[in-house]
Amino acid sequence: MKVKIKVAIAIYVVLWLAAVTQIAASAMTGYERGITEAYSASTYKKVSGHIDSVYSFNNSIEIAEKIMKGLCADIISVHTGDVCTVYGYTDDIPEYITSNGKKINVQVSLSRDEQTDATLIHVGTPILNGSY
Repeated sequence: MKVKIKVAIAIYVVLWLAAVTQIAASAMTGYERGITEAYSASTYKKVSGHIDSVYSFNNSIEIAEKIMKGLCADIISVHTGDVCTVYGYTDDIPEYITSNGKKINVQVSLSRDEQTDATLIHVGTPILNGSY
């Protein structure tokens, strides 16, 4: 149940960030349940959080698919390894980039926090920019 709430909050925050055209870099605020938001000066937006379950490939794919489904985004590609990265596209977010001839405007990344063994989740639009 807690995972569903965290995913729902992350999806809500990403949609909200996509609608905002200018955000002050100093407006960093925290959200309940381990979700924080981070901004860059460009049009890239990022939401980060964690869940208290141990990172696993199958769990990561399932969570990423739920986030993409919640954003009404089609999955464009999936890259796995130490970090699970999923790229997608939704008509609900007007900004996008093109990669290999395909539109992309959502990226979900999941990885293991080595200190706590929790699963770290990063959601960005149009893609994650910088470290994650």
